[in-house]
Amino acid sequence: MKSIFPEPILNLPEADIPLKGIKAFLSQGDNHQIIFMSFSEAVDLPEHAHESQ
Repeated sequence: MKSIFPEPILNLPEADIPLKGIKAFLSQGDNHQIIFMSFSEAVDLPEHAHESQ
């Protein structure tokens, strides 16, 4: 399957997401965190919350 992301995103570290059908790349620094996700199949994500950021 061809990626929807350009090479600079594909060169980021791959995020550890233990759900089948998800591939994710993580960019983070002192004042940002961005995750680029692609789904190869339908995925039900469990409800979750993040602490104040």
